[in-house]
Amino acid sequence: MALLLAVMTLLTFFYVVVTNLYNVFYDLGDAYPALETPAFAVGDWLLGIGQEMTWSLAMTTTIFAWLIFLASPTACASARTSASICWCACCPSPGSVPAVCSAA
Repeated sequence: MALLLAVMTLLTFFYVVVTNLYNVFYDLGDAYPALETPAFAVGDWLLGIGQEMTWSLAMTTTIFAWLIFLASPTACASARTSASICWCACCPSPGSVPAVCSAA
């Protein structure tokens, strides 16, 4: 679970940085005409990476779904309560409470 959370966090962080950092280079090129060509080139490169990372939203959503499926039974087993998350994750029907979800 920690690995999935780390991957999801780093992927989201990298995507946000890439999609917002290109503005810095465009502003730098506008402010200093001597740096216009290299700054715009770096800005275009970062913008291209950001546009190619459209898959990252789907990947982050999928990892989050796996975290829910992996964390709910783990939280249920470790807490040993009949809380609603345990009931939803562990019990096949509303009327039954398995031993792992029953109150300690």
